[in-house]
Amino acid sequence: MKMSEKMSLDKIIAKINKKFGEGSICRADDFPKISRIRSGSILLDMALGGGVPVGRIGELFGEESAGKTWTALLIAKQFTDAGIKTVFLDAEGGLDISLLNTFNIKKDMFEIVRAESGEDYLEIALQLLESSEPALIIVDSIPAIVPMYEVEEDFSKIKVSGNSGLMSKFMRLLANSLNSQSKNPAEGFVGSTIILINQLRDKIGVMYGDPYGTPGGRAVKHFSTWRASVRRSEWLHENEDKKKNRVGQRITAKVVKNKTFPPYRDATYTIKFPPESSLVDEVDEIVVACTSLGILEMKGSWIWYGEEKIGHGMTNSIEEIRKKPELIEELREKVYLRIY
Repeated sequence: MKMSEKMSLDKIIAKINKKFGEGSICRADDFPKISRIRSGSILLDMALGGGVPVGRIGELFGEESAGKTWTALLIAKQFTDAGIKTVFLDAEGGLDISLLNTFNIKKDMFEIVRAESGEDYLEIALQLLESSEPALIIVDSIPAIVPMYEVEEDFSKIKVSGNSGLMSKFMRLLANSLNSQSKNPAEGFVGSTIILINQLRDKIGVMYGDPYGTPGGRAVKHFSTWRASVRRSEWLHENEDKKKNRVGQRITAKVVKNKTFPPYRDATYTIKFPPESSLVDEVDEIVVACTSLGILEMKGSWIWYGEEKIGHGMTNSIEEIRKKPELIEELREKVYLRIY
């Protein structure tokens, strides 16, 4: 091509988009903003930056019984309520269907996958991304993604890197599929969302620093948009004085990575076991959030909202606000306006 025949950059971009698909190159002012769906906990939303980023990969990791799956189901409740189906890859085989009732999740919006091998689970996940409808895909859990050769071979031939190698390839293909899915989104379509549940492993020989690591290799960490360490802060008891009959747990999530919001934000939220409501106490969270953001102000032992005296102490103020649905809605919206 002669110098005089060279095209402008805009024409080249138009040519590229025609060849590779509209949206392959997109101006920054046309690039879609990050869409979020609330997690079910206002405090967790504050830590994440306003809710769970849609069309992105997230990871929840922690020790056993820390609240990872419960947190994932809390998020699933919000997605299904928003009309987005959840597909739960139950590689651990530990999902209790009664939990769907506990979280009041619509069963016709919740699909459960059971497969024979890790390759099957991951292939199913990738095929789901070919849909024209967005979905929430939960993988429970990364260590349970077992390569077929491990299933078929005896213990003497097991390779330590089997799971990591499989996850490394999966994460590359997953990122590619999500990019393709959201390259030129139709109106109202922003792509599927992935939540990976992971466990902790002891680092052998580590004397200093964090003694724990997570399975799946470094690819999981690199490709995840956000990662949250989940731990149980304390048990809740029916009788706190005698510490009898556990009725729930207080969960602390620390967002250790976030490409959409400043990281290292903590959230402590409460989930109660059946027959109690398993969902978080929203009014309690609203008061905590509003106090930390300065929307509600503590003056002495009283809590004020502007010129209005709400109540004496945190507990009384929570109960007073609970009686006022319009105030609850007003405070909720003010919280999200601050954190978006």
